[in-house]
Amino acid sequence: LAGAVRITDFRGGFELCEGACINPNSDDKYCGATGQCGAGGTGSSGTDCSTIPGSYCQTGSCTCPSTLVECTINQVSQCVDLLSPLTCGACDTACAQNEICQQGQSSHFCACPSYNLVCPPPPAPGPYTCLNVSSDPTNCGSCGNQCSGSTPFCNGQGACNTACATGFAQCPA
Repeated sequence: LAGAVRITDFRGGFELCEGACINPNSDDKYCGATGQCGAGGTGSSGTDCSTIPGSYCQTGSCTCPSTLVECTINQVSQCVDLLSPLTCGACDTACAQNEICQQGQSSHFCACPSYNLVCPPPPAPGPYTCLNVSSDPTNCGSCGNQCSGSTPFCNGQGACNTACATGFAQCPA
């Protein structure tokens, strides 16, 4: 057949996979494939890198970009950032709600954002939580400082206001 490629014509590391000429060192669908791969072929189809979210094929292996690492989360391999609150410093280390992941001198750690404080839940003891003390009427300016009144209001700068917020009026008790 004119223009047809014979299997013996593949050179330079290319392989025939399911009717396509692929480079098993860089093809994300057939990463690491060998021989005549696919249905009825005698070789291996390699790995489909899309099964590892975030990865790509490099030198015949699915690889994560240099800024990410491969983790198995909920039985699924994926490339993750170790500065994520879901994987802070290690695949199995998640930060608590409202915490962020920060990079220290030699490790990563979970911490409250700068406008938050770590406060115990009322009544203590219990798990500590990051709270925004600039606007939380039950922790206004500091942990446990509750604003009083029928409509407690923390002004966004960590101070309780006796005046009503914009658009609201004081009602008699």
